[in-house]
Amino acid sequence: VGRKNLFINGNFDIWQRGTSSTANGYVAADRWYHNLSGANMTFSRETHTNPIDGSRYYARIASTSSDDYCGIGQFVEDAASIPEGKITISFWARGHVNGNLAVWGTLHYGSGGSSDVDILEKRTPYLKNDTTFRKYSLTFTIPSHSGKTFGANSAFRVYLGQGSGDSASAWTLDISNIQLEAGEYATEFEQRSYSEELALCQRYYQQIVSTSDLVCVGPGRCNGTTNVPFA
Repeated sequence: VGRKNLFINGNFDIWQRGTSSTANGYVAADRWYHNLSGANMTFSRETHTNPIDGSRYYARIASTSSDDYCGIGQFVEDAASIPEGKITISFWARGHVNGNLAVWGTLHYGSGGSSDVDILEKRTPYLKNDTTFRKYSLTFTIPSHSGKTFGANSAFRVYLGQGSGDSASAWTLDISNIQLEAGEYATEFEQRSYSEELALCQRYYQQIVSTSDLVCVGPGRCNGTTNVPFA
């Protein structure tokens, strides 16, 4: 059957770099890019009081001053892996984002490849700013790859956050279980084992620390005092 979720670490289980950051880039949850875009934001790990679909953690993006297109995003490796036609992103969320939570993307055909193709942003209606997580989904249409040239480092870039709202007001978003899948319907979130999700993340980034820094809390679960090692 294969994996249906094209995102890696959609449940925010893996945080090798740290659990909070105000910097731009790959700074906190693995595979997720913190896109400041001129804003002042904090990207942090939070713990569910009641796990959602088996997920313990969620991400919090807290903006003290915002700007267009700030938020988080993920680059799905190889634009050719994105199927033509309908594709759906789903997630559990709560909070407030200027203009409601927006999702947008770009088919990047890579160095030496065809020109980028933007996927126009869509917004969740009526994002609730209370203590309850609710499930939302948005469906997009991926144009044909016919005639396209795929260059080096092609990818599908997907972002979630403030879209073209043109507002500097502060906002806070809590989000969990982000899934990107083929088709026009959102299905149940795909939980992968911790070891598989970690291995997928380590393809792109891994931290190695000396054994003297390790604190082992169980078989295969050793943590460094300041870093998370790979085994």
